[in-house]
Amino acid sequence: MKIFLVRHGESEANEKGIHQGQRIDTGLSKRGKEQAKLIAERLKDEKIEAIYSSDLKRAKETAEEIAKFHKKKIILDKRLREFDLGDFTELENRWELMQEHKKKESERLGIKRWEVSPPGGESEWAHILRVKSFLKDIEQHEGNIIVVAHGGTNRIFFGVTGHTSMEKMYEHKQENTCLNIIEKNEGDYKVHLINCTRHLEDKERLKLPFRKNCEGYLVLGDSVIARNTEYGYIDFPGGGVEEKEDIKEALKRESFEEAGVILEGELKEAGVIRTIWPADWAKNEKQKKRFEKYKGDEMHFFIGKVKDLVEPKGDSEEKGWDVNERLMKISDAIKTIGGYRHFPKELEEYYEFKLKVLGKLINAGEEK
Repeated sequence: MKIFLVRHGESEANEKGIHQGQRIDTGLSKRGKEQAKLIAERLKDEKIEAIYSSDLKRAKETAEEIAKFHKKKIILDKRLREFDLGDFTELENRWELMQEHKKKESERLGIKRWEVSPPGGESEWAHILRVKSFLKDIEQHEGNIIVVAHGGTNRIFFGVTGHTSMEKMYEHKQENTCLNIIEKNEGDYKVHLINCTRHLEDKERLKLPFRKNCEGYLVLGDSVIARNTEYGYIDFPGGGVEEKEDIKEALKRESFEEAGVILEGELKEAGVIRTIWPADWAKNEKQKKRFEKYKGDEMHFFIGKVKDLVEPKGDSEEKGWDVNERLMKISDAIKTIGGYRHFPKELEEYYEFKLKVLGKLINAGEEK
């Protein structure tokens, strides 16, 4: 299960600097409606199993914009509401009052501070418990789901999934319509993305098309065609697909020119992901030209079997790979990619997908 966790767009109260909590329920401002359209555009190509939202107007209106691209009814859930400060909500010094109140009442009642409720409101522990309850209920899902909530509520997700301690979870910034990605795999949660607002940063770039690309995981025994590069990452055969060119034929061409690979049988599709390039993606002139023309890659992954290896010829732009450096044990490739730490968060999904494909190759080899 993968959770696309979104904070609502700017509300009319946000615009005026008014704290809302649960007591003040305003809809989106003009800017907030534009933000909602942009996050909806960003998520439109994801295959979504369900859409959940807080029932407060600002979240519900954001979810409605996102839902326009998906044939799913929004499931409203009060457990996703923002923290309720009760009678302190509209007071200018609300947080100072809350801290004083927690200290006084925890000492008087002999309970922990986060168990203290403000007058007419809820305790931090009650807020945490409702998020835990919601998370437990959605574990039925196996695919992708969208959850639209609030800044305080979103932060609790990072604590209850084990990404950070309960004491530090509130330190994570949550801007309007920010995207967070949390994935559960074999019982464990992993946070892939926090507070990403790339969709708000460059509207014009988002209008650009994706560059269709292909990448092959071509197996020979317990190894895969791959090489280490001077940039510190592993390169697999593949590249851009020419206009009107068949993707599989493009990969056959690229793998032959780059690595001298002659394939046996048909290529098997392993999946497709779309990655929007971060602002600092382009490192050379060739990449800078691509950056001006495309917003990112639409990467098509394939698995294939190597029949033979010949001397790589290269193409008009690049020479072929070194014949002595084109085979890598699958286990070594997994270990290397798993150790990556310096890539932007926007590209983490791409590298996680690489690991999944390589894991399939390992499993296939063990089954033989």
